[in-house]
Amino acid sequence: MLAEGIGYATARGTPRDSHDPFTFKLGYSSFPSSHTAHAFAMATVLADRYGLGVGTIAYTLATGVGAARIIQERHWGSDVVAGAALGWAIGYTLSRRRALHPPFLDFYPFADPGTKTYGVIGTARF
Repeated sequence: MLAEGIGYATARGTPRDSHDPFTFKLGYSSFPSSHTAHAFAMATVLADRYGLGVGTIAYTLATGVGAARIIQERHWGSDVVAGAALGWAIGYTLSRRRALHPPFLDFYPFADPGTKTYGVIGTARF
């Protein structure tokens, strides 16, 4: 996902790494929070598809993910806010794009830094 790429590019440390939010070192990837970005992207799609009731629950859970990342000292507050904004933007864009132009052929990027696997998945609908 885009959040992982931005995280490795910014190389920002977590609160566990340093008590200074301006600690940057190769290998760090705190900014933005990819967990929060994933949660908010999913919440945005659910809210767009299923309305206010489901959206309220989904956004509440996504906010809980972001709060947990701060409480566990895995991210700074700004990492979580940036992850939430990025996730919302991606979820909104994909949901609207899908609603307006159902694709017959579509591509999705994927990244797994843990196994150093990156690529693109394609889907075709007939």
